[in-house]
This record gives sequence, structure tokens and C-alpha cells, in this order.
Amino acid sequence: MKFHNYKSPFSHYIIEDVFPPHLLLQIESFFENTNISKPYTHKKFRYGKDIRVLPEVYKYIVDNKNKFFSICKEELLIKRNMNANPSEYHIFDSTLCLDTNGYTIERHTDTLCKAITIVIYLNNEGSTTTLHDSLNGNICYNIPKIKNTALMFVPEDNVTWHSVERTFQNRHTIQLTFKKN
Repeated sequence: MKFHNYKSPFSHYIIEDVFPPHLLLQIESFFENTNISKPYTHKKFRYGKDIRVLPEVYKYIVDNKNKFFSICKEELLIKRNMNANPSEYHIFDSTLCLDTNGYTIERHTDTLCKAITIVIYLNNEGSTTTLHDSLNGNICYNIPKIKNTALMFVPEDNVTWHSVERTFQNRHTIQLTFKKN
């Protein structure tokens, strides 16, 4: 994994090569061979499956938890006044997501019960995440939707504004969040 920090419009990281090739193949095979029909969240056109259906992938995420927290340590301590000790947090959400034609998320900030938000892009299709400088401000940055890359950030109230434009192709992601115990 390679981490790149960006400060605008808010502090966030782009992670390259999130999964090793053999795990990426497992994930791709899952999306090709599994009917994901269980609604995920309250949004239309979004479906999900708990990542624990792929035990080796889940183990890899758990094994890299310390790495995610070491990268976000400064934001957790300074911006959220939270201890960055990984043992004080658990995986709150780890979902394989299928977003279909029509899926969109309006501009929002994540709930502060989340310590770290990670969106892992698994295919090069569908919409991407757009970062904004405020609720009504400009579109500042579209996250590259490159297979096996991720967006990671520490949610901040009235700061970490982001959205997803309507998708016209199936978008495959993993939604991963950590929450304090």
C-alpha cells in the first residue's frame, strides 16, 4: 500500500494498491459470481454484503488496521481530540457495495461516530466521490476511481463535505469505517 496525503479541500489520503493481486481476484470473482440484492443503507440503487463472506479479505483489513491508524494519527489527535490507539477502535462497517444505475449521495459530512472512513474502489466504472470545500461551495476534487485505490479521511463536522454524482454504470466499492469501542 502507498499512501498520499492531500490537504485540499480537507485532509484526505489516496491509497494505491490496497489489496495484493490474489485478494483483488477474490473480490472481483465475488462481484462476478454473486447476486448482491440486499439493500445497503437507506439509499436507492445501493446493495451490499458483509465483507466477512470473504474471510481472507477481512483478515487482511484487520491485519492492516494499525497502518490506517498510524497514517491518520495526527488528524485523530488534533482535529478530533481522539486517541489514535487502534486497540480502542473496532471495524464498524465493512461492506462490499454494488451501486447501480441511479445511485447518488447528496453532499454531506459523515457522522462523527466514525473515526476513519475508507472507500475502496474496485472497478473503474460508475461515479466517483467528489470532495467539496463547504455545503454550498465549489466542487474541489473528484477522487480517481482507479481499481484497487481508496479514499481515506477522518470525518470532521462541517469540514469533510463529499458527495457521489448519479452513477450510470455499476460501481463496486468496499465501505470501511472504524468506530471507537
